[in-house]
Amino acid sequence: QTVHSGEYVSPYARSKHLAELGVTAEAVRLGVDLVIVNPSSVQGPGRATGSAQLLLHVLNSRRPLLVESTLSIIDIEDCTNGHINAAEFGVPGERYILSGATLSVVEAVDLLADGAGRQITPRWVSRSLVRRLGIPAARIAFVVKPSLDVCPELIRTLLHGHRFDGSKAAADLRLTYTEVSDTIARTVRWF
Repeated sequence: QTVHSGEYVSPYARSKHLAELGVTAEAVRLGVDLVIVNPSSVQGPGRATGSAQLLLHVLNSRRPLLVESTLSIIDIEDCTNGHINAAEFGVPGERYILSGATLSVVEAVDLLADGAGRQITPRWVSRSLVRRLGIPAARIAFVVKPSLDVCPELIRTLLHGHRFDGSKAAADLRLTYTEVSDTIARTVRWF
């Protein structure tokens, strides 16, 4: 089991970790069998909020500003099946990460372009420039125009990237992951 580093990229990440610690302690106190399921970024038809807004941004921008990073994705249907299978096959006290694929932002853009049937030509911004200017700009944007949904935490999370391994969930929960290209293509059609 991975030991948490004690550092958080965002208040959201902190709240998720503290909630897991709290529910685990309460389950022990009450003698409840608890199986923990942690999905990576949930994508698919029916989801247009949260991290799905980043996909929409790329699709709706003529030349989106992007930074290279990594993303871990779980198909929305696989996420549902993972939760159901955790109730049936999960071992109490265990944590299962649901993650069907990890890909670079470049790969994600290529899949979005394939799904949309058109070329997407991003403007790539260096990580150092984003660190120096992006976070202060996001602070200003968050105050001046909160509808942009850009905040320093989003920038820090993107720079941090994610690489989650969903193999334990696949094996123990008898879960088959959808190909990420299929997830992105279905999502683009739904958008």
